[in-house]
Amino acid sequence: MLGRVIDDKYRIDAEIGAGGMATIYRATRLHIGDVVAIKVLHSELLRDPQFAERFKREAQAAARLKHPNVVAIYDFGVSADGIIYIVMELVEGVDLRTIIKDAGPMPAGLAAEIVRQVCAALAAAHGQGVVHRDIKPANIAVETTPDGPRVKVLDFGIVRLGGGAMTAFTQTGAVLGTPAYMSPEQCLGEELDGRSDIYSLGVVLFEMLCGVVPFNSPTPTAVAIQHVQEAPPPLRVLNASISAAVENVVLRALAKRPDDRFANVREFADALTAAVNHRTVSFAADTTAAPLRSTELESTLVQPVLRPLVHPAPPRTKLPFRIAVGAAAALAARRRFAQLRKRPHGLHRAAARLHQRGGRVAHCAHAFGLARAHARHRAPSGAPAARVDPAQRAARARPRPADIRPPPTVATAAFAAASADA
Repeated sequence: MLGRVIDDKYRIDAEIGAGGMATIYRATRLHIGDVVAIKVLHSELLRDPQFAERFKREAQAAARLKHPNVVAIYDFGVSADGIIYIVMELVEGVDLRTIIKDAGPMPAGLAAEIVRQVCAALAAAHGQGVVHRDIKPANIAVETTPDGPRVKVLDFGIVRLGGGAMTAFTQTGAVLGTPAYMSPEQCLGEELDGRSDIYSLGVVLFEMLCGVVPFNSPTPTAVAIQHVQEAPPPLRVLNASISAAVENVVLRALAKRPDDRFANVREFADALTAAVNHRTVSFAADTTAAPLRSTELESTLVQPVLRPLVHPAPPRTKLPFRIAVGAAAALAARRRFAQLRKRPHGLHRAAARLHQRGGRVAHCAHAFGLARAHARHRAPSGAPAARVDPAQRAARARPRPADIRPPPTVATAAFAAASADA
């Protein structure tokens, strides 16, 4: 095709890109001398009247929309040798898909500016009863200008025109579009309105902010089921730099029920701009095409926002080592005396062991005192047992708790001794 002249009016100069339906070329209008883009339907599709009709409808729909954010259509024709073509405005920029692929997630301010201009184009289309039905990054061209990004919406090839013969081609029940960006009602083949484009643009916004689409599966059917049944993942899990206000706007645009979304694209654009700039921005018709402000592509932090919380350990109380040891010894002594209280006949052996191990004087003195008190109730070895009244013998057989309970000053004495050593 390079160097070929179509209908003695357009010379093909270079190929710009190709898709599943057509190839786009850079061309020169011979009678005027300016540069345009020509979209030529693939030759293998010429025999299918459905594709030819869709191609023609794209030209008719775009020609009805006179808006700075919609690619202007200059001409449509069929050459003498059967080439079907559309002549349109040449956009000096790249499509949004390439930008996301090369740069990854973009700052919320830049994403909001792109969405604002896309909403401006869709507002003009919806005002004339035109539903795009195929909003996706590949159909959004971004041109860099000194005032910021300039956005153009492309490919109105599967639009539904309100009224006329064109309506029959996209009746209810016909599922057309790109699965990753289709609304739930579009996946189900239901009747569509402008809120379906809001959902698709919400998916595009999700991808601009996070670098991935919210629903992704190996087969188109599985993706459609996800759109209908599953909730989108939280954006702030994928990109920690996204604010809660921006996340809420995106999730509202991705609501399953059309009634739960924004009522129109103007409301969507206003809410997103306010969430990014923390202010309310008017959506005037005469300012929708111009960038709100110059936006540069900044580095974006992408990391999980839900991280395990690590609380700092409480500061340790610095006690003298010997005081802690004394406290432990006091507690051990009280526990030991509680055991001896249940076994009073073992006091002799306990006192001897405490003495051999160098127990504290207070403990040993008390233990030996208890032992002597207990020995007075027993007969000396080898001596005849004294006659004792049975009532007294019964009372002596079970010593009173007051006789064997450790004095309350044991723990105090231990702490005092340890503090004195410290």
